[in-house]
Amino acid sequence: MTEPHVLTLQRMAESAHIELCERILPFWLGLEDSIHGGYFEAVDARGAVYPNAAKTAVFLSRMLWTMSEAARRFEYGNCGEQARRTYLFLDRLRDQDSTGGYFASVTRDGKPYKRHKHIYAQAFVIFGLAGYASAFGDEPARAKALDLFAMVEERAHNLETGLYREAFDEFWQEIPNEDRSLGETVAPYTADTHLHLVEAYTQLLRLTPCAEVRKALHDLVEIFLDRFIAEDGSFAHQKLDQALMPVPGMIWPGHDIEASWLLTSASELLEDKELAPRVRAAARLLALGSVRHGASQNGGWAERVLDGQRAPWCLWWVQAEAIVGTLNEGLRSGDPKMIEQTIAAWSFIKHYMIDQSYGDWRLRVTAAGLPDQACPRVIFWKDAYHQARACMELIDHCSN
Repeated sequence: MTEPHVLTLQRMAESAHIELCERILPFWLGLEDSIHGGYFEAVDARGAVYPNAAKTAVFLSRMLWTMSEAARRFEYGNCGEQARRTYLFLDRLRDQDSTGGYFASVTRDGKPYKRHKHIYAQAFVIFGLAGYASAFGDEPARAKALDLFAMVEERAHNLETGLYREAFDEFWQEIPNEDRSLGETVAPYTADTHLHLVEAYTQLLRLTPCAEVRKALHDLVEIFLDRFIAEDGSFAHQKLDQALMPVPGMIWPGHDIEASWLLTSASELLEDKELAPRVRAAARLLALGSVRHGASQNGGWAERVLDGQRAPWCLWWVQAEAIVGTLNEGLRSGDPKMIEQTIAAWSFIKHYMIDQSYGDWRLRVTAAGLPDQACPRVIFWKDAYHQARACMELIDHCSN
């Protein structure tokens, strides 16, 4: 890496620290529901909070991880206390009367609302619990994460195919996978769910050197490489049908760049000499492909691409994963072009994604950087995790 790149990344890390501590964390700390617990998950474009919106497993788990990491890394503000309260409220979503696992959502005061159980949500609960246990040495949280891991393996893992069934009702009977249709065809298997299982199991293995978790993570990485990566390696098939064949659809550059660095992190933790070179090669091709498919000259990344045509919107989470993924690839390969992509993506974020008036990042802007003025500031799938983690990764890897 050239000296100018080093200096630029150091300045970016300083900027990311300011962004995290002065905009992102204060914004989300202010959305805690001080009466019932959890967070307000609906804020409209004008900043009006809808207090009675449901509270979801994915949102709460990702906030639990974010606040735990902020407390662990920076001892920032009252993130530790808020993480503790989030951990306690998350328990309201645990099915203690039926067959275990976590409901999709509860009402504001913690009563079951949507009772189905999706593996995508269970993965994030494991991720959040393991992050909390790592930050605070909390043994009950560790035990809950391991118990849920065992349940996912028992209920969802198809040992014959190696894949994970994804959608279940409250009694763990399989249902159509509508939650992860992503606005397209409903399919039984998605790259997104399997990738976030990789992420969750990586976090869990960092917490506890459990042989069962290690094997499950190893097998997940292998099945992702074997089943979801396209033949040329430049993108991941987002869905598979019952016959385990790719379902035609859009390319998602954000998912692909995220996969490149999450698979690398898992492989480095596993320290498997046979798997590691396969993962590095796959991660490199995914990173290159995602840049080619998704990145614009001004640094913004499109959410989806179909037949070479990019969707008109640049979403917050895609920009965040572009930062982490290109930085990961640039540092590991020494490729200056990847570092230039990181710099360009951060510039786009600074100029267009950051909400200078309200804090945090806008949900979406156009490719030219114009904000969607009608877009809500917070919904059930926009929380702090992507943008906070991107800032943390910049700080960790690029500070003096």
